[in-house]
Amino acid sequence: MSCELSVDQLAEIAIDVVRVGMAIALDPPCDLAVDTKSNRNDLVTAVDRAIEEEIAARLEEATGLPLLGEEGHAADSFAGRVWVLAPTDGNMNYIET
Repeated sequence: MSCELSVDQLAEIAIDVVRVGMAIALDPPCDLAVDTKSNRNDLVTAVDRAIEEEIAARLEEATGLPLLGEEGHAADSFAGRVWVLAPTDGNMNYIET
């Protein structure tokens, strides 16, 4: 499916999906639930994971392209187009607000 989509169509899909992620960040469906990853300054939240899950599912359904996500999605290949996602970049700032 993805080879049928133009760059403009992919951009349109990406903008729609980013809006979904933004809505989740602004009105989370779950508690913040802060965890650490590699060290005490490398934080991840349940909201971050929820955003990545939703965005990954929507991008997969709409485009079929692989996704490399900061919170757990790994692309099998980097040949061709690949989505790269950091759901809530700046978690420390997000947690403090």
